[in-house]
Amino acid sequence: MSMKWLPILLLTGLSLIHLVGLSNIPPGLSNDEANIGYEAWSIATTGKDQWGNFFPIVFQGFGNWSLPVYIYLTVPFVWILGPTVPAVRAVSALSFLVLVNPDCHGSASGNGVFFDSHIFFPGAT
Repeated sequence: MSMKWLPILLLTGLSLIHLVGLSNIPPGLSNDEANIGYEAWSIATTGKDQWGNFFPIVFQGFGNWSLPVYIYLTVPFVWILGPTVPAVRAVSALSFLVLVNPDCHGSASGNGVFFDSHIFFPGAT
């Protein structure tokens, strides 16, 4: 087997492990995940956050403030799947798959596999 396929096989295995255990590893939701899930469910059902603000720019949690991108990305999953653990963790899982997706075209030299760091660091190879 060519070494070119090794990163792809490793990432496929990691992705499967990550997605299979999505709802029960770790068991339950952390405080932050629960807050994100509740805010997303509230936006999906009423268009307001838990404090009654209509589509807020920043979400006020319990003792902290959350930026809205992650919460708004979670809204469609909570709307479709309901307020469940997989719905809340779906954005994280998809982010994992997107950010570690190998670029199968190889590096600038034309051989090898590198990760999507070139999205964030354009000069990286």
